[in-house]
Amino acid sequence: MAVGCTTYLLRYGLIAGLAVVSGTVSAETLCTVSGLGLDQVSRLDAVRAAGTTFLNLDDIQNSIAVEVIVDVESRIGTLAGPGNCVAFYLDDETEYREIDGKRYVSAAALGGAFDATIRKSRKQRIDFQCEQARSWPRPGSEVGRQAPGFVLRNADSAEVRSRDLLANGGLILAFVRSGGWDPFSMEMLRSLSANREAFAKQGFVAVATHGYGCSESRKWADSLKVDLMLLSDPNAAVMRGFDVFDEGLLPVCSIVMIGSDGRVRWRKEFAGASAVFDVAEILAHMTAD
Repeated sequence: MAVGCTTYLLRYGLIAGLAVVSGTVSAETLCTVSGLGLDQVSRLDAVRAAGTTFLNLDDIQNSIAVEVIVDVESRIGTLAGPGNCVAFYLDDETEYREIDGKRYVSAAALGGAFDATIRKSRKQRIDFQCEQARSWPRPGSEVGRQAPGFVLRNADSAEVRSRDLLANGGLILAFVRSGGWDPFSMEMLRSLSANREAFAKQGFVAVATHGYGCSESRKWADSLKVDLMLLSDPNAAVMRGFDVFDEGLLPVCSIVMIGSDGRVRWRKEFAGASAVFDVAEILAHMTAD
């Protein structure tokens, strides 16, 4: 894993300069990036190894509209971006490298955080393709911040994007532990399903996400008789992006209310034996100024 590093030029968080590594020495060369409506130039340290471009995580955190979250204990990192929350694994050399005390993540992971793909990659150019090419605010999970985006799969394994859910109003994003064995999660799912019409009258739609596979979404919907979109977050990237991750693939049961402008409007975690889920509290915050 002996590779060199050099400096990249970035336009608002994606590459405008590219280092090509040969053995242990990198040759510094400029690379143009297109496809994301970039309008700001920043400096970013980068390396290239085994045909993959890696970008410095600290530089990403300081220069780009992406929140970097690294869980050293579980060996998993997350890029919480405006388009998606993307997990990368610290033990996978195709996704992550540590070189001379610096941390690097693949360019593909960074593109994924914008829900963008690398359309073409050459020695001096990387072209990204993104549905929404514009300038982005840095996302965050706190009230008032622009919420991270997500791309998750529903019970039918179809992709669901947060930007599509927000296209016609606000979003109630629920995090549940299990609709099969956790009574509190079951109560949340039943209550959210029963109040869908009340939410809709206030311009909101409710969805629930969990760390299990898509097949569990179908099982829970059938067993609990709920008419609610259940979304699978199998690597817990969205849980980490919204700061509700607990352990394994489980979140702290939580509600995050996102306004039609994409900003976090209200949030609450339900931890401990004394926690009470009251849908009236959600409705109250929908109508609050």
